[in-house]
Amino acid sequence: MALENKIFAAFDPGKKGGFAVLTDDGFIMDIHVMPTISKEYDVQALKLLLKKYEITHIGIENVHAIQGRIGNSSNFNFGLGKGLLIGLVAGLNIPYTLVNPKQWQKITWEGVTKQKDTKKTSLIAAKRLFPYESFLATKRSRVPHDGIVDAVLIAEYIRLKFK
Repeated sequence: MALENKIFAAFDPGKKGGFAVLTDDGFIMDIHVMPTISKEYDVQALKLLLKKYEITHIGIENVHAIQGRIGNSSNFNFGLGKGLLIGLVAGLNIPYTLVNPKQWQKITWEGVTKQKDTKKTSLIAAKRLFPYESFLATKRSRVPHDGIVDAVLIAEYIRLKFK
């Protein structure tokens, strides 16, 4: 009987979000910024991205409206992105889990001193967990991309939970 190679993935669903794919032994296979055209999600690119891999399980960050901190249109776009991703993943028969930020942060930030800025805490945690990565920037930038960093950490949470 051959061993099954599991592939885990995750989305940080914002328009400035990201997508990450991990092997079952915890190596990053691929990372992408959220595909968009102008200010819209690129649905066809998302579908092709998901079909590129035989994903065992995918995590989608369970974003919620943030009353008083961001505007109504931003809250609407968060919900739109989450719903779009759920629809695509379900339509492609990929098992998925909605993951609250506190869930993946509790596991992936373990042993990391919390910073005032949660994005900095995530970057420290990601560099600790994936020290071989140059790190989590786009092809055009050397600066780490927040959406990719979060997507990698969410994928790691899913990998640990479902391996």
